[in-house]
Amino acid sequence: PLITSVAPLLGMACGALGCGLLAEFAPLPLQLTYWLLLGLFLAQAVYLWRLAESVSPQPGAWQSLRPTLHVPPQARQALWRVLPLDLAAWAVGGFYLSLAPSLVRASTGSTSNLIGGALVAVLTLSGALSIYLLRNQEADKMLRLS
Repeated sequence: PLITSVAPLLGMACGALGCGLLAEFAPLPLQLTYWLLLGLFLAQAVYLWRLAESVSPQPGAWQSLRPTLHVPPQARQALWRVLPLDLAAWAVGGFYLSLAPSLVRASTGSTSNLIGGALVAVLTLSGALSIYLLRNQEADKMLRLS
C-alpha cells in the first residue's frame, strides 16, 4: 500500500519537473515533451506486439474487464464519511495543478517554465512525503487534523 500511495505522486513530481526542465532548456519547448512521450509509447507498443503471450485465452476474459464496484458493508459508513474530504482535496489539488503556474507567471512576470514545473513538483512531493511520514498514524486522528 505504501508504494501504491507514494509512487503516483513521485511520478507526477518527476514528470512535472522533467517537463519544466525540457520546456526551459531544450529546443522545441512546447513540442519536445510530446515527441518524447510519443516515442516512448511507440517503443512500448512495439515491445508489446513482439511479446509472447504467456497464458492461453479463457472464456469470459473480456467480461472480466467490465468494471464493478463493491464496498464491503462494514466499510460503507467510513467511505461516506471520508468521501467529501477526499473529493475536496482532489478538487483543490486539481485547481492548484492547473492554475498555479499561470497565476505565478501572471503575478510575477516570470517567463520561466521551470518555475511552473517546480510548483507542481512541490505539491506532489509534499503529498508523497506526508503519506510516508504519517503512514502509521490512526486514520481517525488524521481525518480530524486534516
